[in-house]
Amino acid sequence: MTSLALQIKIPDKLIEKWRYVETTHFNWYEYQVEDFETQLTEKHMGVSFTLSKLEFDTYHKTCYFPISVTDWRAFLTYHQLEDEYPTILRYHAYGQGRDLELSSRSLGKYSVDVEWESYLVSFSFNSGLDEFTVATLDAWLEEEVYKIIPFIKGLFADLYKELLAALISEEEWLTSDTHVEGTIRANLDMDDLADKSLDYTGNVVWESIPEEAPCLN
Repeated sequence: MTSLALQIKIPDKLIEKWRYVETTHFNWYEYQVEDFETQLTEKHMGVSFTLSKLEFDTYHKTCYFPISVTDWRAFLTYHQLEDEYPTILRYHAYGQGRDLELSSRSLGKYSVDVEWESYLVSFSFNSGLDEFTVATLDAWLEEEVYKIIPFIKGLFADLYKELLAALISEEEWLTSDTHVEGTIRANLDMDDLADKSLDYTGNVVWESIPEEAPCLN
C-alpha cells in the first residue's frame, strides 16, 4: 500500500543552473575508463592494453584515445595470428631495441589512426647478429608491422566507438533532469530549496510523490 508525501518542486531554472555541475570536473569519467580497461583485459583473456591520460571533449563529443598494444605474444596468441607474424614475435622475445608499440592518439568522431615509432626498433641492438641478418630481420619486421596495422586500426576503431558511446551515455545521464534533480535534493535541505524557489520563481510549489508504507511483520 502506498501513501502520498509532499516535496518542493525544483524550479526548471535551478535545474539548468546545476545541469553540468558533475561534468565540469575533469575526472568525472575516470570510473568508466577504469571499468572499460578491466572489461577489455577480461574480454581479451589477459592481454594488456595501455590506455592513459584519456580526454573526453564534452562539446564535440569526441575522445582523445591514447591506446597502445605492446604485449605482442599474448595479443597475437589471442587472435591466433602467431604464424602470420613470426618476426614480431621474435622481436618481442629477443629484440634489444625499443619496444614495438602500435598506438592511436588521434582525436576524432569515429576515426582512429594507428602509428608506430620505428626509431630504435631494430635488431641491430642484438649482439651476435651480423649486418646482413639484422638488415633482413628489420625488413621482415617492418613488412609485418605495416601488414598488421589495418587489423589493429579496425580493432582500435571498434574499441574507440564502444568507449565513446559509454562516455556519451554517462554524460547524458549525469546531465539529465532526473539525475540533476536528485543531486540538488541530496545537497540542499528543505529551507534551501524554499529559498531557491522564491529566488527563481517568486513562490514555492509543492508536489506529491508516492511514499511506500513500512512493511509490518
